[in-house]
Amino acid sequence: MPKKTTKKPARKAKARKAPVKKAKKNSTKKPAVKKKTTKRKKSAVNIHKRAIPVRAKKPAKKSYTSVLVVIVVILIVAVGLKFIQSNFSQEQDIYQKTLPQTQLIDQELSLDDKEVIATVNGQPVEMMRFKKNLVKIPEQMRAMVPAEAFLNQSVLEVLMLNEAERRGIGVSQEELDLFMQQLYERTGLSEEEIVEKLAENNIDMDFLVQVYKDELITMKLLNETVLSKLEVTEEELLAVYNEQVSASHILVETEQEALDIVVLLDNGGDFAELAKEKSIGPSAERGGELGNFGKGQMVPEFENAVFSLEINEYTSTPVQTQYGFHVVKRTPLTTPFEEVKEHLEQTVLTGKQTEAMQQYSESLWESADIEILVDAEELLARLSN
Repeated sequence: MPKKTTKKPARKAKARKAPVKKAKKNSTKKPAVKKKTTKRKKSAVNIHKRAIPVRAKKPAKKSYTSVLVVIVVILIVAVGLKFIQSNFSQEQDIYQKTLPQTQLIDQELSLDDKEVIATVNGQPVEMMRFKKNLVKIPEQMRAMVPAEAFLNQSVLEVLMLNEAERRGIGVSQEELDLFMQQLYERTGLSEEEIVEKLAENNIDMDFLVQVYKDELITMKLLNETVLSKLEVTEEELLAVYNEQVSASHILVETEQEALDIVVLLDNGGDFAELAKEKSIGPSAERGGELGNFGKGQMVPEFENAVFSLEINEYTSTPVQTQYGFHVVKRTPLTTPFEEVKEHLEQTVLTGKQTEAMQQYSESLWESADIEILVDAEELLARLSN
C-alpha cells in the first residue's frame, strides 16, 4: 500500500484538508477540472464593475472599467483584424450572428434615432449608434452585457472614428465592396435576400453598410496604432508552458462515494478505469484526463489540491467544489511544448491584445471631454418596451 504523504490540498473553511497518497508505479498517467459547467453548476458572468459616471466630463482613472467591459464588444472588432490581413476570409461567424439580430430594431423605431445620448468633445452621440451596438451582439448574449457597456461603446466608437479621421485612416469603396461581397458569400445569402430580410424589420441596406464601415475603420485604427506592434517571444511561451500541470480526477456526488474510491485505489485499483466507471464528469470517457493547464484555469479548491501534489500522487481526502466531490491525481504533463505552442501563442497574444486595447481606449477616453446625457439602464428599458 502506498504511503500517505504529508502534502494537503487547500480547502475552504468547512472542508477537511486532504492528505495525499502516492499512486502505484503502474498507475495510468492521466491528466484537472477546467471550469466547465455541469448540470449542477449555475452559470456566472464575470463582469467588470467600474463605472463611468453619468455626466462626468473627465472620469477619474478608476472609472474606466466600464470601458474595459466594453472591451468585450471591441474584441469582436479585434477578431476582424485578421480578416483585414486575409481579405476577410473568416468572417462567417460574425455575419451569421449579426444579421439575425436585426429584429430588435423594429421595436426601436418609436424612439428618435437622432436623440443625443452623449457628447464627445461637443460632438453628439446619437441614439442610432446605441441601437447599432445592440444589434451587433447576439440577442441571447445581451443580458450578460451591462446596459452601460452599450452606451460606453457608443461613445468609444465615436472617439475611435474621430481618431481614425485625425490620422487619415479610412475605408475605400473597393474595400467596403469586397467586405460586403464576402458577407454575401459567407452567409450564403444574395444581396437581394439580405435586403429582403432587412426590409422585414424596417431597415435599409445603408444601415447595415454603415455598421460594417465603422467597424472596418475601427479595425484599421486598432491594427495600425496598437495590435500590429504586439509580438510573443519563445521565452514567454516556454515560461507559460513550464508553469502548467496536468491531472486526472474522478468526480462523484457524495463524499462517501469519493472515500470508497480512495479505498479502491489504496487496494491497487486503476485510476483511469475507476474514472470511466464511476466519474460523473465529462472527462470520464477519457479516464478522468483533463490535460495541461495553468493557474487560474480551475476552480480554486481543485487548483490548490493539484498544485499541492507530487506527480502520480492522489488525494486521500475528497476535494469538494461546486461540482461535487473529487479524487484528484496529479500526472506528468501530457502534451509536449511543440504540440501546444501555437495554442499558447494565441492565448498569450489575446491577453496582450486585450490589455493593449484597454490601455488605448482609456487613453482616448481620458483625453476627451465626454458628457453622458442619459441613464443607460433607463435607455435600454425604453428600447425593450
